[in-house]
Amino acid sequence: MLRGLCLLGKENNDYSVTLTIKETDTESVLEFKTGTFSSKVLQHANGNYYGFEILFDSTIVCKKNTKYEIEAVISGPGSLRGSDGLIAVVCSDVTFLFTDNANSSNGTSVRGGQFPEILFSVLT
Repeated sequence: MLRGLCLLGKENNDYSVTLTIKETDTESVLEFKTGTFSSKVLQHANGNYYGFEILFDSTIVCKKNTKYEIEAVISGPGSLRGSDGLIAVVCSDVTFLFTDNANSSNGTSVRGGQFPEILFSVLT
């Protein structure tokens, strides 16, 4: 169950974001959200960082072995950028595999980008 995402920012700044999540094979849009978000200190096991949470209006039920695309168009002041991203992450017995988006034109990739956290829960 995908509940939201965290994005990187800088201290005490506001960012306008248009976020789209779709199932890659069907091009079905599962979430479309726009808004202005204020950066704050977010706590993480590996250390704190400035960023903001985008919580979805309803949870997205993700299917095993299905590809999803997350796109965020961000405007506002410069922000921090993640580095040393991982191709695969296992958390709570869920494996997330990440690939570069061929349509990205701003230099983001699996190794460096804007999504430090995926907010999810597991159906039991």
